[in-house]
Amino acid sequence: MIVWEMFFWINVMLPGPGFWTTFLYYFATTVVIGGLTASQALHISPTSPTAVQVGILLGAIAGLGGAYFNRSVIWALPIQGRKIFLNRLEQSLQALKLEALEEDDLDPDLFQAPDDGQGEPQGSSKESKDATVRVYGSSGAGSFFSGRLYVKVQSNTAELMGRASTIKRLKQLL
Repeated sequence: MIVWEMFFWINVMLPGPGFWTTFLYYFATTVVIGGLTASQALHISPTSPTAVQVGILLGAIAGLGGAYFNRSVIWALPIQGRKIFLNRLEQSLQALKLEALEEDDLDPDLFQAPDDGQGEPQGSSKESKDATVRVYGSSGAGSFFSGRLYVKVQSNTAELMGRASTIKRLKQLL
C-alpha cells in the first residue's frame, strides 16, 4: 500500500505515458527489430538503406498503432454517489473481464504534503481525505499483456486512468 500512498500523495492522479512517449517506445523497438529482421530475410547488411527504410516504415506503423491504443489517458467524471458508481463500474468491468486486484482507503495523514508557502499543506482539502483507490486488471496468463485500470473515487468525482482502448470501452458501458 506504500506505493499507492506515494502515487496519490498530492491528490492528483499522475498521468501515465501519453501519445508521444508511447509512440517513441513502439517506434524505436520496431525499427530495431524490423531492420534486423529485414536484413536477415533479404541477406543484406543491417546498416544498408533498404533494411533501415523497412525498419522505419514498420516502426511508424507500430508506433502509431501502439500510441493510439496503448497510451495512458485519465477520465474524470462526476458521480451521483460512491456506492452507486462502484456498483456500475464493477458490472462494466466484469463485462471487460477485469477484476479488482487491490483496494485502499487513502490515509488522511498522507496528505500532509510539503507547505506551499501560504501556511496550508498542499492537498489538504477535506474531499481529498475521503478517497478510495482501486486497481483492476486481468487475471491469469493475459495479465502480462493487458494494462491495469486505476480508479480513484471521491465523494462526488471519480478518476479512471488506464489504456485509451480500455477507457474508450468503459465510456460506452458506463
